[in-house]
Amino acid sequence: MDGLVIGVLLFVAALFFLKFLARNRTRTAPADPLQYRRRPALFTAAERSFAGVLDQVLDGRHRAYGKVRVADLIEPLPGKDRRSGKKPSTASAPSISISSSATAATWCPSS
Repeated sequence: MDGLVIGVLLFVAALFFLKFLARNRTRTAPADPLQYRRRPALFTAAERSFAGVLDQVLDGRHRAYGKVRVADLIEPLPGKDRRSGKKPSTASAPSISISSSATAATWCPSS
């Protein structure tokens, strides 16, 4: 008889524990997840033109790659940056990486 009472008490305690976990899991979930939108183009028309000219100049001996950040691919929807209370920064320094099988270099123009 004592084993049955202990078993029922353990079962009830387990139910309360699971209910507590389920309730806390819903509380910690973000109420409004940040939403992002894709930027229309990775490079501007001038940057694409410059990359084409640079590829012609390099003549297949080297390859030029554009440096890409996540911020270059996506941006938060307007009014969604709640941490700082201001619009996200859009300033970035362009850079070009040139590599061959032997060397690699990065060029960043000074502003």
